[in-house]
Amino acid sequence: MRTRISWREGVLAVEDLRVAGQQYYLEVSGGGSLAGGWDLKASGALNLSVFKEYWSEIEDADGLGELRLSVGGPW
Repeated sequence: MRTRISWREGVLAVEDLRVAGQQYYLEVSGGGSLAGGWDLKASGALNLSVFKEYWSEIEDADGLGELRLSVGGPW
């Protein structure tokens, strides 16, 4: 698998960007520009117990948080 991100002449292109670890994963694809509009998609998940490591106020967290995001249209 090959990840490619390019920015040429004001146009962003993201081809199969994947980032993963034991506690999370994120996939991003699409692209666009300010002039021509956007078509970006992101999806991922995060083990919610990871929040306990960063915020002492959180006593307990369990489960999986999922993300589905689409950004489209002109800006």
